[in-house]
Amino acid sequence: MIRAAFDIETVSPMVPDDERPEFGNPHHFELQSAGIAIEEDGEVETVRHLTRDGWGAEHELALIEDIMDTLETVSPDVTYTFNGEDFDLFLLSERARISANSADAQNPYARRDDFESVVGHEDLQPDAWAAFGNYTTLEEALIGAGVFDDEDDLPTTHITDFDHGIDHTAWSWKNPASDDINVLESGDVAVIGEHYLDGLEDGRDDEQFQQLQEMLDHYVRNDVAHLFDLADARPY
Repeated sequence: MIRAAFDIETVSPMVPDDERPEFGNPHHFELQSAGIAIEEDGEVETVRHLTRDGWGAEHELALIEDIMDTLETVSPDVTYTFNGEDFDLFLLSERARISANSADAQNPYARRDDFESVVGHEDLQPDAWAAFGNYTTLEEALIGAGVFDDEDDLPTTHITDFDHGIDHTAWSWKNPASDDINVLESGDVAVIGEHYLDGLEDGRDDEQFQQLQEMLDHYVRNDVAHLFDLADARPY
């Protein structure tokens, strides 16, 4: 049996960094990267981090095609997401439509309607919310389901483990007094993702930019790899 797990990361260049984008509004997000884990007969064979190569509709469309090509080639029996119905696959579809119209390239948009059925999508969030309450995060669900004992056991990416040259303590949404100030969170990733795309546009390949790339890669791989464990922990 082949199973996949899928999660996207986004950027919101049209929304100020200290404001929250409007969820459900595909014009407030762009796809920046995706994590895809592939498991065969109970063993995780690969975890891929797919990224776009710059700003612009053509680069976003190339990422969308890469995501669909990767999953359709594997042809998994089931593909897990956490909130994929309302976010990951919703944005994949809507951003394909928006960017295709902008770039006058219809192929990803035309493919999107069959994509979800082809990859056997199964969203784990509804079961988690039913068991642990509405707005339960993936991290809370992993603890509630017994995949991890507590917050200290969760796989985390620490901003200070990477020499990227960004002063995250200056971010207005970070609480300097919080124990979690050095933990890279989803909102931080959206901002870091914009730095990454800016760096690509500028042709950066310095050590600090490579460290920024490594930090994003570490976060994305951690974020997607444990969806199999969460699926197997059901019923919660």
